[in-house]
Amino acid sequence: MGFTKLDERILQSSIMAENPVTFKVWITLLAACEANGIAYVSAIYLSSICHLPLSRVEDSIKKLEGPDPHSRSLQDDGRRIRRVDGGFEIINYTVYRDLSLKDAEAERKRLYRLKIKDCPDRSGRCPDPSASASASASGVGKSGEKGKIQLILDEHPKRWEGITDEDKALWAKTYPGPGEHLDRVLQEMIAYWDAQPPQKRKVNWKRAIVNRLRWLQDHGSGQPRSEYKASQAGAHPPASSAEKDISRKVEEFARSLWKEAEPALSAARGQGQKAFTEANEKVQREVERKIVEYRKQLIKGGQS
Repeated sequence: MGFTKLDERILQSSIMAENPVTFKVWITLLAACEANGIAYVSAIYLSSICHLPLSRVEDSIKKLEGPDPHSRSLQDDGRRIRRVDGGFEIINYTVYRDLSLKDAEAERKRLYRLKIKDCPDRSGRCPDPSASASASASGVGKSGEKGKIQLILDEHPKRWEGITDEDKALWAKTYPGPGEHLDRVLQEMIAYWDAQPPQKRKVNWKRAIVNRLRWLQDHGSGQPRSEYKASQAGAHPPASSAEKDISRKVEEFARSLWKEAEPALSAARGQGQKAFTEANEKVQREVERKIVEYRKQLIKGGQS
C-alpha cells in the first residue's frame, strides 16, 4: 500500500461537491496509490474495503473517469483517474507530489539557514554559508587527499580513491551478500552518482557505500542491480491464458453475486446505517466464500 500526502488544496477542489460515495472512493484510491501514481486495486476490492455495493463503486469510478467542467485542472478535461493495466492511474498525482516535495525542500532550507545562523564551528566562528553550499554541491573530493574516501568524478577516469584493503575486508565480512560483488557495487555507484546533479552528491562517501551495501543485504539481493535483475529474469513468468481466463470468470462471478444482493442491501439501507452495515458485511463474507469455492472449481476443472 502506498502513502499519499493529503494536500490542503483539496478543500478548494470540485471533488468536495461530489456525493459522499464518490468522495470515499476517491480518498481510498489516493490512499492506495503507489509512487508511480497508480492504485493497483479493482472495483471489487474498493467495494469490499469501502463497505459499499459494487454498483455504486462502479458509478463513482465512471464519475471520476469522466470530464469535470468545474475542475481547476485543465489536464484531460478535469478527469481524475484513468483505467490502466492492473488498476487506476491518478492523473494529477505527480503534479501534487512535486508540489509537496518542493514545499518540503523549501522548509528544509529555511531550517538549515536558521541552524547555521547561530551555530559557530570549533574555532568559534560561524561557517561561511556559501562555502558550505559549495562543498555540498560538489560532493566530490580532490585527487590526492589522504585518509578519506573520495569519489572522483571531475577527472578521467572516474574512480574511487582512499578505499583500503581493510575497508573492503570489513565490508565483505559485514555484508557477505553484496560483499561478494563489491567491485560491481562500487562501479554502479560511480555511474549512478555521475548522473546526479552536483547539489545532490554526497560528502561522506564512506557512509554512502555502507548504506548501499546494507540496503542490498537487507533486501536479500546480495547483488548489484544489474546482476540482480539478470538473475530474476524469468522468475515471475507472465500469467498464462488459462490463468487470465480464470481471473476474468471470477470477476464476472463476483459481479453477479453483488448484483443479486442489491435488493437485500437496498432494503437494509432503508432500515438505517447499522442495519445496512451488518447486511453489507454479511454479503461480503458470503461473496468471498463463494468466490474461493468457485475459483477452486475452475482450477480443478482446468487440471482434469
